[in-house]
Amino acid sequence: MPIRRGVLDGLVLAVVVAAGVTAAALRGAPAAFAAFAVALLAVAWAEVARERDAHRRVERELRSSEARFRGLVRDVPVGVLVQGPNAQFVLANPKALELLGLTEDQMLGRTSYDPAWNVVDEAGRVLAPGEFPVNRAIATRHAVRDAVVGVQRPGGVERVWLLVNADPEFAEDGALVEVLMTFHDISERKAAELRLQEANEALQRLTLVDTVTDVANRRQFDRALAEEWARAIRAGTSIGLVLVDVDHFKPYNDRYGHPAGDECLRRIAAVLGRTLLRAGDLVARYGGEEFAAILPLTDVDAAMAVAERMRRSVEALAMPHGATPLGIVTISGGVAASRPDPGTDPLDLVARVDAALYEAKATGRNRIVASTGADAVPVRLSKG
Repeated sequence: MPIRRGVLDGLVLAVVVAAGVTAAALRGAPAAFAAFAVALLAVAWAEVARERDAHRRVERELRSSEARFRGLVRDVPVGVLVQGPNAQFVLANPKALELLGLTEDQMLGRTSYDPAWNVVDEAGRVLAPGEFPVNRAIATRHAVRDAVVGVQRPGGVERVWLLVNADPEFAEDGALVEVLMTFHDISERKAAELRLQEANEALQRLTLVDTVTDVANRRQFDRALAEEWARAIRAGTSIGLVLVDVDHFKPYNDRYGHPAGDECLRRIAAVLGRTLLRAGDLVARYGGEEFAAILPLTDVDAAMAVAERMRRSVEALAMPHGATPLGIVTISGGVAASRPDPGTDPLDLVARVDAALYEAKATGRNRIVASTGADAVPVRLSKG
């Protein structure tokens, strides 16, 4: 057993000093001096023996404490990992191995800086090793609490979600001794959160989508128009708006029945949606048999081209309608565009489009009319 350097040095110094003093006093009496020296060495050895016994007791207590700790963590229902100063794993309880899908041989000696770990945050972003909770605790020298991570187990299809705590321990000189990491499985909680999120999204969809035609409803239209109007003001760009109305729709309902009327609106909504070629464009059921299209970054000419494509697409469906001159379902439309200034209201654009639509219906239907400022100019008449 090694003897502490300070104790041994002190004893040697005491022997040397005492021997010097006693040698002067006992000069000429070698037998007495020898006896004194032997007695002094006996005292020193007794002190060494006490130190050795104390050290052995500490070692036994440490081994006993470690055994108690291992016995305690063996049966706890949470994962427990202990990592050494170099982040290598030195202890893993059965629950930790179960949650991570590893054996003790696969775990011990590995470090938390191993790039093979597949760990993500709650948003699904893959974490770099330096972002792992235990490595953050080492880097910041502070405990990390309630970190949520997803870990891909070997050969697993789904991730296990863990709530992690990491506590670093330091020696008196500030050196890292070990890190205690505890974690438990919150996969069921995460699954419940996902189901709740999906339910909320479904509910949100119900509040923003027309249940008959499956396109955006009036509420979504109003919200989107306000957002695009504000964006156009910030960017100094133009925004186009199209408003179309199914011609003679009330006679259609009276003649063919409301279920047929709903089916007619569904087919029109679908074909209108297909005429919009950009992701940022939006078609919505504005109300009754009216549909609107919001066209960001669009001037009046481009908006008119979209509206005319809508008119032709509905006409091409050739849905029978015995109460119209052509004998098929048609639409009329109004178009307007604006480069809005700060403080202006998008409802002004809606009013212009509505006026253009009224003009289209008043001048024969199955046509598109564009509003340019205060004027509404017919630009397309029906064929035949």
